[in-house]
Amino acid sequence: MNDLEKFCEGRMTARQVKLVKVLDCSESYPDGLPDEIRHFVNLEELDLGGNGFTQVPDSVWALTKLKRLYIDNNQLTEFPHQICDLTDLEELSITANYIASIPPEIKNLTKLKWITMAQNRFSTLPEEFAELPSLTQVGLSHNLFTTIPQSIPENVNMILLSNNSISLLHFPRCTIERKIELCENPLIIVSKDKPTLFGDRIVAVLEGKIRLDIDCNGELPLSTHLYTNIETCVWEKP
Repeated sequence: MNDLEKFCEGRMTARQVKLVKVLDCSESYPDGLPDEIRHFVNLEELDLGGNGFTQVPDSVWALTKLKRLYIDNNQLTEFPHQICDLTDLEELSITANYIASIPPEIKNLTKLKWITMAQNRFSTLPEEFAELPSLTQVGLSHNLFTTIPQSIPENVNMILLSNNSISLLHFPRCTIERKIELCENPLIIVSKDKPTLFGDRIVAVLEGKIRLDIDCNGELPLSTHLYTNIETCVWEKP
């Protein structure tokens, strides 16, 4: 029994509720979230995963001190725009929904450090996504991207893009060391002679900054005139 259930049953006082920082409501409310959650005004972490929500209940948006919000494995078809008003948010996960776009107001989340949007229907990111100053990790695996998004903030050091439809590599600018995971993408670039097929792992460092991790059964981009800035390329058998 979580603290919300205890409060609804009268087993917690309003004063006690104000002391709660973390609340796990995952896989517990398929028929809807009790409106009493709005009384957890000092909540910093909330897990709403696996409830089958088609919309996040309005009472959640009263929790303005949230730092970590997890809405995985629901039935959302739109990114809840109210998330952009949670300006203390540092971690956000909306994995395994049906979301295809993010509103430009995402730029309001200036404290956001980590976001994962895997297993959705994204094919692009808004330009405003590049304006997130604190973001360091982005999870975009199992989506519909055909190229690496160019609106990734420069301070991001890890981008997870496995299981998309990326065939051409065009790297966004960065000034720090960055790892990009591209496993299970149909990478195809014709070299000067002919395409080269690899089913092994390639790890490359581009311009001394980008660590590229590829593990796929596609055709590896090896065109020397396109990748003149590759400093090291290590072919590792899996």
